Amino acid sequence: LARRNEFEAYRQKCTYIHARLLATLRHTESYEPTWSIDGVARVPDERDWYLGAAELLADLRLMDASLRANAGAAMADGDLHDLIRLVEVFGLHMATLDIRQHSDRHTAALHEIFATAGVCNNYDELSEAERTALLSRELAGRRPLIPPHLPFGAETNETVQTFRTIRALLEQLNPDTIHTYIISMTRGPSDVLAVLLLAREAGLYDPSNGTSRLDIVPLCETRSDLQHAPDIFTQLLQTPAYQTHLDCRGNRQEIMLGYSDSNKDSGFVAANWALYVAQRDLTAVAEQHGVKLRLFHGRGGAIGRGGGATNHAILAQPPGTVRGQLRLTEQGEVIFDRYGISGIAVRHLEQLLHALLLSTFVPPSASDRTEWCDALTELADESAAAYRSLVYDDPRFLQYFQEATPIREIVRLNIGSRPASRKTSPRIEDLRAIP
Repeated sequence: LARRNEFEAYRQKCTYIHARLLATLRHTESYEPTWSIDGVARVPDERDWYLGAAELLADLRLMDASLRANAGAAMADGDLHDLIRLVEVFGLHMATLDIRQHSDRHTAALHEIFATAGVCNNYDELSEAERTALLSRELAGRRPLIPPHLPFGAETNETVQTFRTIRALLEQLNPDTIHTYIISMTRGPSDVLAVLLLAREAGLYDPSNGTSRLDIVPLCETRSDLQHAPDIFTQLLQTPAYQTHLDCRGNRQEIMLGYSDSNKDSGFVAANWALYVAQRDLTAVAEQHGVKLRLFHGRGGAIGRGGGATNHAILAQPPGTVRGQLRLTEQGEVIFDRYGISGIAVRHLEQLLHALLLSTFVPPSASDRTEWCDALTELADESAAAYRSLVYDDPRFLQYFQEATPIREIVRLNIGSRPASRKTSPRIEDLRAIP
């Protein structure tokens, strides 16, 4: 490259960046995660590809600074400025990947790991308090639990390999590809501490050097889990190991709220009131402990799955819970409706930003009134009881549901990202809210 365009330094720099981007693409397309007995193989300092957007931005900003220092501000403010902004927003990956796994898989994996290591032979039979105490002790120590070779069953090996693969991707491919690990059906603090321990075993969490590579996000899905979410959050914040993890992550905590499963579990009224109260109380817990909380709304597309007009939903959040940021899911069924036409997509994003700004900066017109909250609590209890008496307690409902809806046909269609049921049983409890 040095002999090409010998007297055109900026063209040479652009040629160099282009060559490294092509090498990065080749590396990405041919990459396979590697894990040896010593852990993740270290990436060599001398390489021709970019390890993440930070290295590309360093090259682009060097050009920007040079142009501005040599009467080239007009050029720096043109395409180069736009390119820098694109890299800042999209990186080399466009969008980060969330990893999501059911809490039962972590429990089963740790049961086998603890039994093999001689720590505990009945982890899956312990109470929530006993599990939390055991996990806290293990996180406070430095004893490794998982050997480099995996002597466990297939499911446990897969769980461990998931964490090892995450580390390999972050260190060998791109440190921006994965930020979040979501725990489905979080029922207690032990479900969160279990993931932190598995992350430590893979080298993703190392309190000795202040490193934690993942945001651990509990997902509260049922009405009961939503009602217990503030207590779970409080217990986590009182656990030294988890507080250390939060310190490593900038004292930020994200919590995901399940709309679809809470609707399936208790009906529309009870689910929405449980979601409202959970957001209000989680925000109060975060304020009390000085933690920056972001709520992740797992909303469906259809109204029956917690969907509807997103801007209206943002404006309906409890006062003081938005604070300039939120995450939400966009289901496949509404992607084209909202983003298929550029004009509609821009308008939809404008409405979201408008609602976000209003919720953040405009004082609420009224606070929660005690009598209103009491009335809604009673309505929620009565409606949930009526809903569950029909859907879960009436033995005839399952037969009616299977005969009146095309659920059997939907189950056979290979069009979803996961099976229609969490287990092989046909029970309503095991059927996903989004088959």
